[in-house]
Amino acid sequence: MGINLPNQINKSKDLPHIDTHSEKEEGVILLIVLVILFALSVGILALLALHANNNIVASNLAVQSAAMEAADTGINDASSDLESLPAFPEVLAVSDAASLSPWYVPLPAGQNIPTTPTSSYWNTCASNNTCQVENVTYGAFHFTVEFYVQPTNLPAATLNGSQTAAATVYRYYTAFVHTQNTNGGGLGVTINAMLRKEQP
Repeated sequence: MGINLPNQINKSKDLPHIDTHSEKEEGVILLIVLVILFALSVGILALLALHANNNIVASNLAVQSAAMEAADTGINDASSDLESLPAFPEVLAVSDAASLSPWYVPLPAGQNIPTTPTSSYWNTCASNNTCQVENVTYGAFHFTVEFYVQPTNLPAATLNGSQTAAATVYRYYTAFVHTQNTNGGGLGVTINAMLRKEQP
């Protein structure tokens, strides 16, 4: 009895073929797409944060600009108060100090020139009656403006003197002005200016 052997099976035809090269390409493409999506998401978030930051900066600049305008109002008011006096404030400080209070502050004993006040000075000057306090509205902003004037101790200046006309004597003063939002928010502005008063 003979043994019949089956024909040899061609395994390469009978088994399904898996293309591993194509799957690797699809995995790389998916990875690239995910990296691009991540980069775009980070870029959009950065743009949104930058936009929000720009709005804050623009708002702060608007408040700072308005605060400077309010501080200029304080300088103008200090100059007007000084010019309206019937005599130099140093003279009135002896005879009628009440007319100068609170915006005129004589130099402390032993101090020869005015010095820039600290933030603690501005925090307490209204309660200590050592500065003039005003409320100023500039546009949509409301500010508390504080100011005071001190003598510079510079020598009096004589101008326009001649044989036919009397000389005019001037004295010089420093005005310090501090401005801050009425609600306490934002940065304060402190400026000073030299003022001149003509002898009445």
